[in-house]
Amino acid sequence: MKPHRYLTNLLLLLPVLLSAQPLYLGSADREGAAGLYLTEFDAATGALSEPRRLTEVQPFFFQLSQDGRFLYASGHEGSSDTPAVLRSYAVATDHSLRLIDTRAFAGRIPLHLVLSKDNRFAVVANYLTPTAVTIPLRPNGNLGPIAAEVTLTGSSIHPERQDHSYPHSVNLSPDDRYAYVADRGTDRLGAYAFDAETGKLIPLKRPITARPGAGPRHLSWHPDGTRAYVINEINGSLTPYTYDATTGHLTEGPGYPTLATDDTATNFSAEVKVHPNGRFVYATNRGPNTIAVFAVGDGDHLKRIQIIPTGGDHPRYMVIDPSGKWLIVCNRFAHRVNVFALDPTTGLLTATEHGLDFPNPTDLKFAPSGAKNNK
Repeated sequence: MKPHRYLTNLLLLLPVLLSAQPLYLGSADREGAAGLYLTEFDAATGALSEPRRLTEVQPFFFQLSQDGRFLYASGHEGSSDTPAVLRSYAVATDHSLRLIDTRAFAGRIPLHLVLSKDNRFAVVANYLTPTAVTIPLRPNGNLGPIAAEVTLTGSSIHPERQDHSYPHSVNLSPDDRYAYVADRGTDRLGAYAFDAETGKLIPLKRPITARPGAGPRHLSWHPDGTRAYVINEINGSLTPYTYDATTGHLTEGPGYPTLATDDTATNFSAEVKVHPNGRFVYATNRGPNTIAVFAVGDGDHLKRIQIIPTGGDHPRYMVIDPSGKWLIVCNRFAHRVNVFALDPTTGLLTATEHGLDFPNPTDLKFAPSGAKNNK
């Protein structure tokens, strides 16, 4: 091929290459297809490529390091009766995964984890134990011995779903000074000072509470770092909290229903995401199988502007693409991942024809932009 023709073809291909974004998917399939998968998302059209399987071990949750070199996934050694584990993988230049290390710890159902921004620690929330543990992350991807473990206690008013503590997620504050464990069982956010040098979790004296029977599940930070939004699984509401960086306290704001007032469907709200521009918040509802869209106002004010069907069943997780123009949701029981067009100006979602048939999708994450990867 002549050099000028090669250059022309490369220039024609460049927009396609730039629009293709690696997207990792987790499967909790019980028929032999569980594991981590990779698909390519076309940010120009919203299309997803046929996924390829990277691992054969079920991840409960996973996170990628900010530089994109490592992926960390929580799970179990075998069945849920075996010890919980954190697995570390090296991410290759083709985005495939190579297992580096496995660290076992006492815990059951490690549903969620968060990484410190310096990639020195992972904090894991164990749903049934109920505990949160800190695991050191080495520069080469190896995992250190447990640095901290805290046990959550208590209960709340729901006789079946709040009979004891159920830590559902863990998040660090924007400055990595505090850790918050959303505890569905106690209507509290377990709050801890986070020691960035040792990984220790020191309980804060002032409790952070949710309304009785709310069932806090997941938390998402506003880009300005002053507010957090908590999705409440049991009462189907979205609550803004105001962050005090001096004390670590989160002050509870009003609760905003994620369903219309005349909707009496059984609802288990699941996930919350804040748009990168900070103007909109998105919440999923399992049961009604919808996404509620809220416009962000001043302070803790929110206004619900849309409720749209997810096109499936049991929307557990979702992600907004780096451009802020697409939202992708996992419909776990429908074995379907669906793509929505997102208008960054209005915040409104529009269903598209794009998506994937995928076995029991749970979690999904885009590879970080500018990822270095490993050779």
